[in-house]
Amino acid sequence: MEESKFEKAKKINIENYEHDFLYDVKTGRYFEEIDVLKEYYENEEMELPDYVYGCIPIKFNLDMYGIVKDELEDNHYEDAINHVNKDSLKSLQEMVDKWTESQGIVSYVQDDDTIILLNNKKNEVS
Repeated sequence: MEESKFEKAKKINIENYEHDFLYDVKTGRYFEEIDVLKEYYENEEMELPDYVYGCIPIKFNLDMYGIVKDELEDNHYEDAINHVNKDSLKSLQEMVDKWTESQGIVSYVQDDDTIILLNNKKNEVS
């Protein structure tokens, strides 16, 4: 399975990686940057892997239409969503978007489509 994912993924050098977070299959850990990964391996006296996966940032957001719709469907009369003022719901979403952005919460998940080569042994870099 891992070999199949490796073959399909785009391979890049760490210098060309646009994000900070990395996922290491060998340890099952996320690292916030390459220097932290290297330090971890050095401290554990382990050999650095040939590659790690890139990560995709997931920004915190709230879908107010979905939240309102779910609340109305679960606790109110049928078709109550049809009585919600769409303009005010749009304004609410804009306000919530600004608030969630100001929280600065970003999480990362493994990107199976991006491999960062650390020791150019495996394949040519694209």
